[in-house]
Amino acid sequence: MELLYWAGIEQNTGLKNYVRRLRRALAEHKIPYDHKRFSPHITVVRKAVYHGKNVLPQVDPPLGEMVIEHISLMKSERGKHGMIYTEIERS
Repeated sequence: MELLYWAGIEQNTGLKNYVRRLRRALAEHKIPYDHKRFSPHITVVRKAVYHGKNVLPQVDPPLGEMVIEHISLMKSERGKHGMIYTEIERS
């Protein structure tokens, strides 16, 4: 069984507007981007494989807040051993 764990981020108007402006600027400069619906999240574990015999228990994630100091525009490319992420711009 392959597992993926992620932490969702609450939607807010400021973030939604930022993404809209960013996508408009990318389109104007003919920079390709993922057109899927934006779903803010932090991936915690990707492609973990569980070989146990028992069903994993449901775990309630801790609640919390954090202050974002900057946002990075990242380029993702599929590499030989998985995805490669390169920071293009920071604001």
